[in-house]
Amino acid sequence: MNKPIYPLDAVLKYPQRYIETLSDRELMLASGQATFEDTLAEWSSPIDMHLRCQCAAIEELKKKIIKLLHRKALGPIGQTSKFSLHLEMLLSNIFLTQFQETGRFIAYSRLANDYSQNRYNNSQIGYRPTIRLVGFLESLGLVEHYAGSQSPGAWGRGLLARFRGTTELFALASSAEKKEVLASLSRIEVHKDSIRLKNHNGKLIDYPETAQSLEMRSIVDDYNRHLSMANIRIDEGRIDLSKSEPNFDPEKKLQCRIFNNGSFDLGGRFYGSWWQDIPRTLRSYILINEEQTVELDFSAMVAHQAYSERGICYWDHFKDDDPYELEDSQFPRSIKKLAFHCALNCRSLQHTISAIIKAIKEVDHLKDYQANTDSDFKALINAVASKHHLISDAFFSCRALEYQNQDSRVCESIIRQCTLANIIVLTVHDSFIVAASNRDALEPIMLDSFRRHLGSSLPHIKVI
Repeated sequence: MNKPIYPLDAVLKYPQRYIETLSDRELMLASGQATFEDTLAEWSSPIDMHLRCQCAAIEELKKKIIKLLHRKALGPIGQTSKFSLHLEMLLSNIFLTQFQETGRFIAYSRLANDYSQNRYNNSQIGYRPTIRLVGFLESLGLVEHYAGSQSPGAWGRGLLARFRGTTELFALASSAEKKEVLASLSRIEVHKDSIRLKNHNGKLIDYPETAQSLEMRSIVDDYNRHLSMANIRIDEGRIDLSKSEPNFDPEKKLQCRIFNNGSFDLGGRFYGSWWQDIPRTLRSYILINEEQTVELDFSAMVAHQAYSERGICYWDHFKDDDPYELEDSQFPRSIKKLAFHCALNCRSLQHTISAIIKAIKEVDHLKDYQANTDSDFKALINAVASKHHLISDAFFSCRALEYQNQDSRVCESIIRQCTLANIIVLTVHDSFIVAASNRDALEPIMLDSFRRHLGSSLPHIKVI
């Protein structure tokens, strides 16, 4: 069954209507723990400039489009190798999205600098041919296109331009069978830097190579070689993917690290693999080399980061108490956790209250708490601060990217140790998936990595 196609403007203006549960990703975004990469997939997929598709149906479609362009005299288009390359790339993205993520748009940049051939892009895809060709396809009625905006949208960020194929395009390609097209899709082999640095505006920027960047790249590249040789898939014998309708590309296995604000001390989390794009409930069906898996998670990791920074062991003062639980609180644990994260990552009490209210409005199963007043949330935040008075200076510190950098170093250590031990490990920031036979080996690696990089307030490890 195809996914419903929601009006784009409605999705962007009222995202809460299209989110059924509070995922870790949404929680991290609302509290400042996540960046926009985590949420882009909520309504679009980023264009893959390295994607190609060489099958008879797509070749025939390219010929039909060229004829239409000549017939309508939409520009000096010839059947050149450059034109053919760009058209193939766009059609490959359109059909991959149609067959695997029906209804989604493909987000792309209309800034010339984003097409510069550099450490981040040597795909041979240029700015002018791409922009012109999208315009031609829109003029032919073959793509639905929306311009981007620099104004903050529903998520507080500007939006890229986006497009998707129309019914007219798919009617023109009636001979394009799903199985044939997907089997013919491939990504050209290019050097794609696994260590990426963004400026304050979220744009990728160049940087000088140092011993630090070389070492980080070596670890990520070794990890990617490890992942590329593994068979990682969803066990379709235990779940019907046609009913769960996941939005992921099973070919996306390779990872990169993304740092922020022009500093290798901010951000640095691992991104890029399909298991980061699927719901937690679906991750339990992942197979690694045909073996069932287990996912281990650092429980209340951010709380233990804050305590470890100050040389305090949480358990010395609270025994077995959950860091997010509060006495005599009307709120569920999910909102208490949200309040703790927001208090750490916002700049003031009022900013924290606003962030909590915004998150609650955007999540359907929490909407019963929309009736709560500012004073209710102020009392909740005060209760959080009172319980955690030992780290009171951590609140309202606006340090989300620093905490991300800390957990990314723990993640890097876990990946490095697992790679050396020939253990395939899949990371979802602060949780890790391994074959069930490697569970006993993973837990001590996780605890050792946390202790080595952050201190002695060790979080409990739980099975998700």
